[in-house]
Amino acid sequence: MLVILPDPEATLDVRRPVLGRPLVDRLARAALDAGFAGVLMGAGTRAEPPGAQELATGEPLDRPALIVYEGSGVHPELLRLMVVHPLESGDRYTLYDEAGRPTAVFSGRLRQMPSVLPITEELPWPEGMGPRDVVRLLYEEDLA
Repeated sequence: MLVILPDPEATLDVRRPVLGRPLVDRLARAALDAGFAGVLMGAGTRAEPPGAQELATGEPLDRPALIVYEGSGVHPELLRLMVVHPLESGDRYTLYDEAGRPTAVFSGRLRQMPSVLPITEELPWPEGMGPRDVVRLLYEEDLA
């Protein structure tokens, strides 16, 4: 499951098209194409990708999930690897972008809809992948 949360630090409009489409639309489509079961949005999320369902904080999920800020992008190959190689139920790792900012959390089992991104230790990146394969848009200069 892809879980999208509002980014409290973003000053950039996350609905703004990047290369023709909002980044969150691109991410949602890539996640579904990779085999994610669906897309959920947390309370206060401004960007609404097609087909996403809003869920209230605290509602039960009890399933594997990738939790992302709404202005985030994740390389499609990394999404595919998450589906092919799921985590154990108690495991979760944070994906940091090249600036060291937490961008997403990959969780083996997300018990309930979070209100904030839970920060954990960094993901042990698959060979050939790393922080350059995720992006978190916060400021105008991040668009470059």
